[in-house]
Amino acid sequence: MAKTEDLRSENRSVIREILYADKETTLAKLKEKTGLSHGLIVTALNEMIDSGEICSRKTGSGVGRKTHLYSLNADHMHICGIFVTQKEDSFTFRMMEMDLYGRVCQSMETESDTYAEEPFCAALSQFLQNCCNIQIVITASPGMCADGIASNPGRYENDIGTWVRSRWNLPCILENDVNTAAIGFLQDVPDASHLAFVYQPSAMRFGCGIIIGGRLYNGFTHSAGELRWLPFMDDASKCTAKELLRLQIQSITSVLDPEVIGWYSRAVTPSEAVFPLPMPNAHKPRIIAAEDLQRLVIQGIHSIAVDTIIHTLKG
Repeated sequence: MAKTEDLRSENRSVIREILYADKETTLAKLKEKTGLSHGLIVTALNEMIDSGEICSRKTGSGVGRKTHLYSLNADHMHICGIFVTQKEDSFTFRMMEMDLYGRVCQSMETESDTYAEEPFCAALSQFLQNCCNIQIVITASPGMCADGIASNPGRYENDIGTWVRSRWNLPCILENDVNTAAIGFLQDVPDASHLAFVYQPSAMRFGCGIIIGGRLYNGFTHSAGELRWLPFMDDASKCTAKELLRLQIQSITSVLDPEVIGWYSRAVTPSEAVFPLPMPNAHKPRIIAAEDLQRLVIQGIHSIAVDTIIHTLKG
């Protein structure tokens, strides 16, 4: 019995992944894309309709045969997205309730002098009181993020995963803020599978998210993209913000050979950013200035949530 239910759960996961990608589909398209039999697909669809996860509607007019269209129920479960941003002497916690299509239903911002358990959990507790059907929490945080812990040596070491699971019994995924933006940026350039995204919050501070083969690359110790460790950063004070950004983009191009490099800077404007690179034109990536970092982070949070729902959560 357990094995049969596992197979049925896997069938639902396959269909779920298609629905997230296509938004709406038909039985014929599901048969074509999954290779599953008519009966297995119908069984899975009926189970998902009964649970409220998907909706169906008929198309066509008159007396002819109607086609059933299947789509996600965007409100079957909601996502709590948290974007932690750091200023020189304070932190902002932006909480967002999102539906399964990534639409933000409501949001709240709280500022704190510290990034620690008490202010973070107090803000999240206040926000969740007004939310509906939150099933997963995704946090995009500054610092090195691994195993649910966001850390910046000497400043904070926050076990956000444990905080959320122990207080609200919700699955919690923690990812670095720039990595999350890189995942969101990937949606803006769907033709690329190898890219990098650079964030320059101030003249001499940098972070980078790396996508290889369409998937985030974290590195051996989840520190891939820590651009502050590059040798020329030892003399960063001798360079302008624009020159440092150029050196970072040149270094990334030389090492990764990406198709696209996106960047967002609080120290350099797109109008003044020209990045002459020494390599042959055939090896130069497209360089794209992002206009809205928060939009990319929201897209990344939604993408992480969907990936978790499809491949990790059972049902």
